[in-house]
Amino acid sequence: MTKAKIYYAQVDDSWTKQEKLGHLEKLVHIGNVQWQEITPDAKHTWLTEGLEDEFDTFLKIQDHDLEPKSVFKICSNGVKTRRFKDEMQRVLMKQRIL
Repeated sequence: MTKAKIYYAQVDDSWTKQEKLGHLEKLVHIGNVQWQEITPDAKHTWLTEGLEDEFDTFLKIQDHDLEPKSVFKICSNGVKTRRFKDEMQRVLMKQRIL
């Protein structure tokens, strides 16, 4: 199986919607776009230009290994209700899927 290639074209961040559309109209054809092939980094981030590595130094909110340097020490799935499950069953029954 061959790996997919991802191509990216960037315009100025300050452009309005109309300026972006005008730029595309001037190009006329997708082949006229100056594409740049991009590949993800080790963390599967595709657009890495301008990103800083300081994110890894931030205090973790929760670590499942109960690392001492995290905000919360208890790991939980939170409040659980049957409301969503019951509602989905009602909808599916109505649509005769169940």
